[in-house]
Amino acid sequence: MIARLILGGVAWCAALALFAVLIQRSGSTTPRLMPARDGSTALDGVDAIARALNDTRLTSIRPDRLQWTVTKGMSALREMVVYVAANNPDEARSIAEHIVTPTARAKYHEILVYVQAVDLKNDPVVRRVVWTPRDGYVEMRFQ
Repeated sequence: MIARLILGGVAWCAALALFAVLIQRSGSTTPRLMPARDGSTALDGVDAIARALNDTRLTSIRPDRLQWTVTKGMSALREMVVYVAANNPDEARSIAEHIVTPTARAKYHEILVYVQAVDLKNDPVVRRVVWTPRDGYVEMRFQ
């Protein structure tokens, strides 16, 4: 009787562990920065919004366009959130302006741009730039 209870407990623990492993592996792939032929960085495994914003970035004539990459983007209910990996994250406002200008003015009520360093060990601070039509750009820093 006790052996049967122990065996049942072990079987349930094994089933739960397998379920946890399946949940962990079922998530989307992490975006990877990959060097492109023109010296810029390209992304593998990004969503459609991030890909569109990166395409817009690469067609720009701004000299800093190769120094940052959109890693994730999402939008709902006339709001958009964008995540950026940048070589120089202190330029968060400039990066946000580059993202907001072609997309926001007619379509969105609010855009949040989160900028972090490509190397998080050297610069763990995350910069958030909020754009709204009424207040313009407001930048915050937090860890």
